[in-house]
Amino acid sequence: ASDVYKRQPLIFTVILIYIGSKIKLATKREMKISVNSEKLALLKKADFTHIYICLLLCSILIPYFMKLFVVGSRYQHLIVMLITTARYIGPSIFLVLGGLIYITYKKEKNSHDWFILISTLFFIPISYSHIYGKFIIIPVVIFYIAVAFKNCLFAISSKRLNTFFIIFVIMSSSLFSSYYNNNRTGDSQNYWYMDEKTYQAGIWTRTYIPENSHVFTTIGSVWRMLAISNGHIEFPSLPPLELVYGFVDKHEALNNTVKISYTNLDYYFEGPYIQQEGSSKLGEYEWMMNFAIKDRRVQNLIEKYNMKYIVYDTASRRGKIMSTVEENNDLIYDGDRIKIWLV
Repeated sequence: ASDVYKRQPLIFTVILIYIGSKIKLATKREMKISVNSEKLALLKKADFTHIYICLLLCSILIPYFMKLFVVGSRYQHLIVMLITTARYIGPSIFLVLGGLIYITYKKEKNSHDWFILISTLFFIPISYSHIYGKFIIIPVVIFYIAVAFKNCLFAISSKRLNTFFIIFVIMSSSLFSSYYNNNRTGDSQNYWYMDEKTYQAGIWTRTYIPENSHVFTTIGSVWRMLAISNGHIEFPSLPPLELVYGFVDKHEALNNTVKISYTNLDYYFEGPYIQQEGSSKLGEYEWMMNFAIKDRRVQNLIEKYNMKYIVYDTASRRGKIMSTVEENNDLIYDGDRIKIWLV
């Protein structure tokens, strides 16, 4: 099912290219269409610009009301897509709206104008794809930027101002990209790379800890270590993984899921389905950190999920449980950043 899901944007793109090629061929031929005078008059009166605007709004809203390409918060994905696109393009992103408005309200549209406008209707829903979205939307955005850029050059009569405008756009885009992609790379609390000690801990668990071992953890960099271990350590880091790793069964997962109505703001901020409050296994982990390892509530949790190891990231929240673990449990791995004890 996941493979089909991933292929959806590609299938839609192929269909779009096929339809587009047929449209281009049709517009190049001299087609004789026999219609009566009443239908022809009605066709001429039709306001295609406003019809297109309605279709454009519909294409933007499609992922909000269909299980198409995107899961979770639709609202959040729009913001992420906007930020990501602006990061790749730079200040020129502000020209997109101008280019779109110009072509939409252009009185005499040729076949090329209609082709790009109709293509946009197909590309916008596909751009919601977390995997392919950023690659789909950029070519469309660049086209509208080019149209707006060309109009700006025509509007500026002075050759010097034209030259200055071109240099300004190129320099601002280059400087923005350099700052965003290079200058921001460095020390930060929210870095995206894995430090060497976490990587070594992941390799160690992959080698010495049996596969599919449930662990109690304080999270932190253990999120990243989980990926390197290739599933040799497991904990409910995200709601879907609670089901995948066997912390809940299918029946319990369905009971803990709440369907959100279109009229509820949470539908747009959280998604069409959310986890019922108080049913998060990760929240249960965090609550248990307030008790000693010998506490009956902690022992019940360990027995319930058949936990064999305790994984601690020294940079994460310590809690009362870690003080008692150090006193009562056997340390089997000490990687400075990551420590592992037997339950």
